[in-house]
Amino acid sequence: MKKKDLVFLIVLFTLIVSFSLFSQDKMESIIIGERITIQSEILDEKRTILVYLPEEYKSGSQRFPVLYVLDGSIYYYPCLGTAKLSSDMDISPPMIIVAIWATDRTRDTTPTKIPRAQTSGGADSFLKFIKDELFTFIEKRYRTHPFRVLLGHSAGGLLVFHTLLSQPEMFNGYIAVSSSLWWDDKVLLIKAEKFLEKTKEINKFLYFSVEEGESNHVKTNQEMEQLLKDKAPEGLEWQFDYVKNEDHESLWLRSFQEALKFIYKDYNISMDEVASKGLG
Repeated sequence: MKKKDLVFLIVLFTLIVSFSLFSQDKMESIIIGERITIQSEILDEKRTILVYLPEEYKSGSQRFPVLYVLDGSIYYYPCLGTAKLSSDMDISPPMIIVAIWATDRTRDTTPTKIPRAQTSGGADSFLKFIKDELFTFIEKRYRTHPFRVLLGHSAGGLLVFHTLLSQPEMFNGYIAVSSSLWWDDKVLLIKAEKFLEKTKEINKFLYFSVEEGESNHVKTNQEMEQLLKDKAPEGLEWQFDYVKNEDHESLWLRSFQEALKFIYKDYNISMDEVASKGLG
């Protein structure tokens, strides 16, 4: 037998054995969520959501808190990984994650209309969609615990603050990362001052953060911090982080981790006790 023929047979035999062993391996798909389309009568359009159920959901009858995530196409996957790791480390409970896919982001996240952004000012309609349609859909379909958290970044953070100041009962926890509080001549800072002056008690959690810098974007978040230092009502548990060595985009991941630690700091004591703080 020629040497090249022997080499060919050895290679052929190796491939056959490899394919044979490979065929014996068990292949199993890893499911990391559902993609669902909802027809919204309020917004008169179809909306896409991504839903993650924790591994613990598969067995038993346990109910789980729900994290609602704005800009879902961007933040669903990092949210999933961070929330699972946090749960595995016993920092926070397993959570259902509902990530809302953006259509017209400017329209949905801004509370007022300004001339340079033609579709702006639709935040209240978007919140009505979440409250009257999305909550109903999620809570009928899944075993949810009555503890909801809203997470938003940048313009999404603006909506988080708007929700807290206009319809605080919608969520128990609010996470606003690098929020666009400069919007419309700082309209939400004005609204926040009035809200804080008249609100004597509110049992909610608020975590917000901003990257280091001297921009108007950064300064308006610091102004919100000062308002809360001066006028935060009883029962509002809040934390503000001014984070060095991060930029507007990179701040998100670090802030989400810190927010989970803050909101669920009493998790190991009693999840029901934590939830009750946000239900008043």
